[in-house]
Amino acid sequence: MPHTHLEMALVIAERIRAALATVHVAPLRHPVTASFGVAGLRPHENGDAFLQRIDKALYEAKRSGRNRVVIS
Repeated sequence: MPHTHLEMALVIAERIRAALATVHVAPLRHPVTASFGVAGLRPHENGDAFLQRIDKALYEAKRSGRNRVVIS
């Protein structure tokens, strides 16, 4: 989400996560859930380091119970 502050990115990711949990997808018996890693690009940070932080946050969300948003 270019040009989005970290706090707003967190709010948006949480809204998406919550909305997905309310959708019934046939023929699935359980709701669809999603985990998100959210991070803001730091000054002078390269793309690889940025993606590594986001990836780490995503896997932390999955390890800590899934269906959640974690900030890096």
